[in-house]
Amino acid sequence: MRRTRRLAADEEEDERVHRRIATRAYHRRPPCRDIVIVALVTVALVTLAHRFYWTRCFLIDLGATLGDWPTRSVPLVSTQAQLDRFVQAHRPALLHGALLSWPALSKWSPEFFAAELGEQPVEVYTWGRSGSDWRRTRLRESTLAEYVVLLQRHGGVDNAAGIGAPYLQEDEWLFAENEAVLLPDVVSFPFRPHLPEATVALETAFWMGPGGAKTGIHYDATDALLHQLYGTKRVTLWPPGERANLYPSSKFNHGAELSLVDFAAPNATRHPSFGRALSISTLLTVGSALYIPAGWWHAVASLETSISLALRAQSRCQALAGVVDDVLLWLHNRGLYRHGNCVCHQAESREGEPDTSV
Repeated sequence: MRRTRRLAADEEEDERVHRRIATRAYHRRPPCRDIVIVALVTVALVTLAHRFYWTRCFLIDLGATLGDWPTRSVPLVSTQAQLDRFVQAHRPALLHGALLSWPALSKWSPEFFAAELGEQPVEVYTWGRSGSDWRRTRLRESTLAEYVVLLQRHGGVDNAAGIGAPYLQEDEWLFAENEAVLLPDVVSFPFRPHLPEATVALETAFWMGPGGAKTGIHYDATDALLHQLYGTKRVTLWPPGERANLYPSSKFNHGAELSLVDFAAPNATRHPSFGRALSISTLLTVGSALYIPAGWWHAVASLETSISLALRAQSRCQALAGVVDDVLLWLHNRGLYRHGNCVCHQAESREGEPDTSV
């Protein structure tokens, strides 16, 4: 009897052990399942970070097109409230004649800058017109007065003639270092891209160049309001959704992306899809300002000697997304990222195109 009871107890214990083992096996995830979960989470985070960077804190609509635009010209606005609506929709707008009260319109000219800020050091460049020959080639470091003499001698010769237009382009220091002289002339920027959150940066960039000076197709990573204070420019814009038709270049350029297409003389054989890219354009005349949203591709041509001043603004979140650009610039300057394939250093030809840098 005892033996029978002992056997029964042993059988019950064995059954309990088997149940515990089966329960643990049921609840224990196989190692491969953990690996799959980690991989999926990693892919999701990388995808989110990639989109955060390329959309600049989800500001840029990468699929935006001109499909629902009634015309192929930039819409006109006349008030800050109207401008804000376009900024919130992230679409270009032209403030036509909005700056007519600015003293700069009657004062600023190449001669004015030569007289008032003639000793200001500047760097003079020529630029290629497309991603195949985009090259920021420094002609010289000179004073502003010396550049004005060079500008007057140039005579508006186009790059196609083999003589690069000497361009005082995107100078980020001239205005900032001379605000005491220049800020009263622009009435402290009454119009500006509106940002609902506190801005981390309001930066200026200054352009002066002859007729015939061109900037090829590219987009910038920050919103900008481009004020035209002397002369006339033509600006053509493409929405972010046209990216594939604009043949992005692999060349590195801090804070911007370039197109391989020469807008002034497109090559239908080399870039056949460019003809399908829908664009809008406008004349930027004296007293007007153009809102250019981040991510919108654009090309600019000076029709005569011109002076422009851009105001750029970004939120803290957008600045955080831009940290990636700063890291890439640091790596690039040390030869660790796209070494020799950029607009800033002399290099061998890339992308199957001849290097036309000076």
